[in-house]
Amino acid sequence: PTDPNPNTPTNPDPSVPTPPAPVEKRSTVTVKYENEQGQSIASDYIDTDNVVIQNPNQRYNANGTKPNSTDPEKPLTLTGTDGKEYEFKEVKVGDNLSAEEGELTEGNITVVYVYREKQTTPPNTPTDPNPNTPTNPDPSVPTNPGNPTPPQPNKPTPPKPQTPTPNAPTPPTPSRPTLPHTGIDNSTTGLGIAAIVTGILTLFKNKKKDEE
Repeated sequence: PTDPNPNTPTNPDPSVPTPPAPVEKRSTVTVKYENEQGQSIASDYIDTDNVVIQNPNQRYNANGTKPNSTDPEKPLTLTGTDGKEYEFKEVKVGDNLSAEEGELTEGNITVVYVYREKQTTPPNTPTDPNPNTPTNPDPSVPTNPGNPTPPQPNKPTPPKPQTPTPNAPTPPTPSRPTLPHTGIDNSTTGLGIAAIVTGILTLFKNKKKDEE
């Protein structure tokens, strides 16, 4: 039979050691997600799992898309395991930490993405054009003591014309004649006047009879 490896000695010298088989170099790339306080907010993702480094220029990229999915390895926003909403901030830098893309090296490679909590946008409120103006100013305190407002003169109020009301004439009250005070009672005076009138009438009748 033909020797498949003619260079292999039929009877190797046991004194010559057999060279060891080459050791495979392997690498694992892990992606972590943390908040600004360094706390984990999502499950780790294994980008490269114990792969054999076949050449020194073999590279990894932890900023791609997850296999069999459209989910990115580095999402711009995510909902943390604590229920809060986060947005991407930066790639963490430090000892034993790697960039999101680079050459594979033997052992473990860790990439950390840092996220900050999203701020809730407050509702739009009208802006006060003068934020120093108090909400309920005290009327006794001047608004601008550095630039006082000169007092405004009081405008006189024109008098309201009044319609004259004619005064109704008051009829004069007739005055009773006052008899001179003679010391005689008024009733006696009345009797005397009546007697004189009676006497005159009697004379007038007598004279008329004489003429007939």
